[in-house]
Amino acid sequence: MLIVAYLLAFWAMQVMAQVFFKLGAEYPDKRLLFLVLGNVFGAPSTYFLVLLYKVMDSPNLALGIAGGGGFIACQLGLAVLFHSRVTPLQGVGVVALSLGMLLMAVGQQRPS
Repeated sequence: MLIVAYLLAFWAMQVMAQVFFKLGAEYPDKRLLFLVLGNVFGAPSTYFLVLLYKVMDSPNLALGIAGGGGFIACQLGLAVLFHSRVTPLQGVGVVALSLGMLLMAVGQQRPS
């Protein structure tokens, strides 16, 4: 359960960081503010990645699940918040990435 909490925190903080970075691109007069706010969420999110490395047997699996899930969460979060259209091919990409994360998790060898 701790792993799930760390993953959710990492993904949420990554989405928040990307939202602020996108706002900085849209509002040039407030770019520095949004850059700082993005880093307020983005930089500390790596702490949860460190915690995942600590509690998971494989650093490859920790990074694969955290990074892949973070990418998916950011793409979908930005699409929803900024009303950008996700094409069917991009949807296939999200599904493929999700399947890749699943294969990493299922295919993980247990330490002997």
